[in-house]
Amino acid sequence: MVLLLYNTMKPYLSFVMVARNDDFGGNFLGRLQSCVNSILALSHKHNLNAELIIVEWNPPDDRPRLKDAINWPKNISPANVKIIEIPDEIHRRYKNSEKIPFFEFFAKNAGIRRAKGEYVLATNSDIIFSDEMIKYFASRPFAENVFCRADRYDIKIKDASFFKQPLEEQIRFCQNNIFQIQTMHGALIQSNSEWFKTRVLGRLKRLNIKKIINKFKSYTKKTISLTENKNGGERFRGLYINAGGDFMLLSKKNWEYFRGYPALGIDRGLDCYMTIMAHIAGLLQVILPYPIYHIEHDRSAQYLRPTAVLENMPAFEKMVETNKEVITNDDNWGFKNEKLNEFIIE
Repeated sequence: MVLLLYNTMKPYLSFVMVARNDDFGGNFLGRLQSCVNSILALSHKHNLNAELIIVEWNPPDDRPRLKDAINWPKNISPANVKIIEIPDEIHRRYKNSEKIPFFEFFAKNAGIRRAKGEYVLATNSDIIFSDEMIKYFASRPFAENVFCRADRYDIKIKDASFFKQPLEEQIRFCQNNIFQIQTMHGALIQSNSEWFKTRVLGRLKRLNIKKIINKFKSYTKKTISLTENKNGGERFRGLYINAGGDFMLLSKKNWEYFRGYPALGIDRGLDCYMTIMAHIAGLLQVILPYPIYHIEHDRSAQYLRPTAVLENMPAFEKMVETNKEVITNDDNWGFKNEKLNEFIIE
């Protein structure tokens, strides 16, 4: 499966995602397979000259590597696929590496650094791209002075047989089973979804009015946007910082200018930092009108990991206060000086 051949024509768009074969959230390989299938099959359908980079962080010794675990389509062209491996030796350099098996944004930076596309989309491995979105990519619509975001349509899969269905059936299921949409204003619950009927309405029937009001106030406080707090004020109210890790598209030139995601010693909230920094630097925010579908999964293991608050990071506070981008990474960002194993798939 690993070949020496690689399409040398510069891709228009590089998809960068990170993964680890540890079954995080359950059915991880199924979610990853669906994601890969949507990118490669739809790129082939719409003749999108694309590159898929999967950064495999700290791969477990007792499980197959992703190059062997994924069922690769027979016809990948015009796309290219590359897997970049970040070994345990590098993983152990970071604080809390014994408690956090996976550092998402350090991994994404490795992929972004090595991406060859004119534009680079940092995304996640549980996203199924819609036909409309890939068709739009193929029209080569982007400009260097923008950063692009998109609404995320959340889907719940009850039956693992979903992952054995053809891509067309999976997309059709996604279109008809949306339980919430992540927008720039937060999550919009779909009142006609089965999830809403069984979970939300069922619980509301068991609550009195006072409890409902208190729960709503508590939820609202927890989900106040960074752009509306004391640091951001009104200046960033219109920024799309929700679910930023699922879809952040910039030109490769701008990713290089920012030196990837900031290395602040935390692994949550850096997508928000990136959105605000792109805005402060003068890039125009463009919200694409096409959906991406997100397969929901269990996050209990993630909640047990050490974390830190972005707003307590001096670099972030300085950037907001001065209204000037603060680039924290040095020239070695994305492991420039590390010789990493790379596997080419065709």
